[in-house]
Amino acid sequence: MARDLIALGLYKKTSESKFIPPQYKFGSRTTRLEVLAGLLDTDGSLDGGYYDFLTKSKQLAEDVAFVSRSLGFYAFVREKSSHDQFGHEGLYYRVGISGDISKIPTRVSRKQAPTRRQKKSVLRTGFALKPLGEEEYFGFRVDSDQRYLLDDFTVTHNSGKTMLAKKLGEALQKKAMLYGNLVKLVHVNCRIDRTLQAILVKALSSLGYAYPSRGYSFEELLHSLLEELKRSRTHLILAFDEVDSLVSSDPSTLYTITRLREISQGSQVFSSLLVSKTLDYLKMVDLSTLSSIQWNTVSLEPYSGEQLYDILLSRSVDAFNSGCISEECLQLAADITSTYGDARYALDLVYRAGKAADLSESHTVMPEHVRQAKASKSDSTHVMIGEVEKNYNSLCEGMGVAANHHTQLWSDVNELARKGIIETQLSGKGLRGRTTLIGLSLVSAKELIGELEKGMVTGVRS
Repeated sequence: MARDLIALGLYKKTSESKFIPPQYKFGSRTTRLEVLAGLLDTDGSLDGGYYDFLTKSKQLAEDVAFVSRSLGFYAFVREKSSHDQFGHEGLYYRVGISGDISKIPTRVSRKQAPTRRQKKSVLRTGFALKPLGEEEYFGFRVDSDQRYLLDDFTVTHNSGKTMLAKKLGEALQKKAMLYGNLVKLVHVNCRIDRTLQAILVKALSSLGYAYPSRGYSFEELLHSLLEELKRSRTHLILAFDEVDSLVSSDPSTLYTITRLREISQGSQVFSSLLVSKTLDYLKMVDLSTLSSIQWNTVSLEPYSGEQLYDILLSRSVDAFNSGCISEECLQLAADITSTYGDARYALDLVYRAGKAADLSESHTVMPEHVRQAKASKSDSTHVMIGEVEKNYNSLCEGMGVAANHHTQLWSDVNELARKGIIETQLSGKGLRGRTTLIGLSLVSAKELIGELEKGMVTGVRS
């Protein structure tokens, strides 16, 4: 036995330096399954439909995750502070393994996983992006379906529209540097910076110039911006996120955006990138404006139920203690929110389900807590306009006042959306037909109700 351990490089290895030898790590599928089962039988636990493996060796944790992923399971590695059997606290590495784990041939009866009931495949997952700094990078394009496998067995796919816009700007910046050119991306949220003056002030600030939010006209700010870009020989890419909000409040702003390059008198120091949920805002502008837009459109589909599940599973690892929320609850939340394809709604629903479990003094989040969070009106981030109209008519009837007709109500909703008080969007898959969904973006329901109550009191006093 000692001779075999020496040959494998495992002889006298401490708990901090253990690893899986290459012969087993890259062995046949049967070999890898047996190795994984043996490790889980000794230092693993089964809880809530997934395995937990705890070790003091970072290398062993990474090896276990590698083997698990190579077998088609979902695996993650997290640092964890824990105590050993003698009460000594130390740094450990936790590996979570989920998927159809009933295929892992563990021999300890309490660690034998039941057959997976979830239809969702853990082989479909999302990913996060993080900056790596300014370096020289190389891109590779693969033929056929243009997908490739990363070292953690991930097949790459697209991210969200805002992140995609930012990564495009970063890629252009790096590419320009190779030719000795300066390109700078400035991202603005048009729901926050609601005027072109505010957007130009932010652009100037990104170049190191502090301008007050008031006191300068649009023409003065634009002249200063163009002069600075010419002086520094910088090409500015201005990403107008949520541009539909800006155009809805003043359709002429889109015409101004499209003409900025002409205003710069051929110096080629400015480009614009428009980001929005839909293209409906283009219906508000005239033909001359439409003709000036370069139609290079990239469309991203709403998150599917499987993608929402991936997001919830990843976030729940950090947000909940081990075993406090099951895959069934996460799948239920993903199924509910797939109607809208909204990741923020899905995360908020799971958060509120956790709060409901706390209030009921439950140690685990149950499907009933998810349903309770969905059933509460205040827990929904979006409601259908038909539901709003129904509640509006009931409120008017109770107050003894005549309710406005549907057309006027629709006009009022659009006006509130243009002012940025509410947000509207068309429904996605999961609803019969197409309807308008209404939600709050930058203002909480509590704050909005407070302001309305203040206005009602002021109106009574006057």
